[in-house]
Amino acid sequence: MRSAAMLRNRFSMTWRHAILVLALLALAAGPAIADGRVPYGQGLLWKVEHAGITPSYVFGTMHVNDPRVRNLPPPVRSAFNGADLAAFEVVFSDAVRKQIFQAKLLPEGRALDEILGQRLFDEVADLAAHTGIDRDRLRRMKPWAVLVSLYYPQGEIARFSVGELPLDVWMQTDAQSRGAAIFGLETAEEQLTIFDEIPEADQITMLRDSTATIRRIDEYIENMTQLYIAGDIGALYTQFFDEVAASNAAYARTFAVKLVNERNRKMVERMEDLLRQGGAFIAVGALHLPGEQGILRLLQRQGYGIVRVY
Repeated sequence: MRSAAMLRNRFSMTWRHAILVLALLALAAGPAIADGRVPYGQGLLWKVEHAGITPSYVFGTMHVNDPRVRNLPPPVRSAFNGADLAAFEVVFSDAVRKQIFQAKLLPEGRALDEILGQRLFDEVADLAAHTGIDRDRLRRMKPWAVLVSLYYPQGEIARFSVGELPLDVWMQTDAQSRGAAIFGLETAEEQLTIFDEIPEADQITMLRDSTATIRRIDEYIENMTQLYIAGDIGALYTQFFDEVAASNAAYARTFAVKLVNERNRKMVERMEDLLRQGGAFIAVGALHLPGEQGILRLLQRQGYGIVRVY
């Protein structure tokens, strides 16, 4: 049986999956339009160049602990090991972990079974059982937090139970161990606010609409992993926005813009100082890289040369 400490640790780290929730839902859509029309849709590692400045690198991550994903290809490992500065979406810490845990809970006096109704709550409780979340804990959680927490295939849960870290957290730990300076492009509060701003009615709709996908989560995660390993982030990007367009939740389009495009602009603004210093390695979720509003296109418009390395 998993220890309570392990379950708390795994539960608190589910925020790392939050930025890919809709991308995972997108795998329920039809075949991706991966014909090269998505700018920067092929590749995971990019060199960012500017005259008179040491080049930096931008790497697209996947927020899972799958060993196939954590096995960094040699060009990525070389760029990562050679960087004295490493930046991630959020710098993870015990304080951040506690903040995220608290943000997922409903205020006193509210309960999820009353919000969802007994029928939907029972269905969600059945799905949550495989993640180690019992009905009492489930009653305390916000609908969006439940949705995030349910996106766990069995392999991911098993690896968490023995302390395996998601790629981003593992890279942060590795960089710190070799003395690299660590920077965050966002705060946990900024990320959490995006989810808390979803109207509760839309949180419920998104959760209800996701139950069929969650029942086949192993298949969807594997599909996503294969696309990621192939460097086909254009396919992930296209499916993400196709699914958002088809969503029944009224807030879905606004959520997608906040989740991806607005954060892209903010992260580019905050990585400017690092790029001017040169020699930085910047790791963010792969969904943030491609597209006309993606990080790579935004950097190109600011005069940086963008060269695919891997």
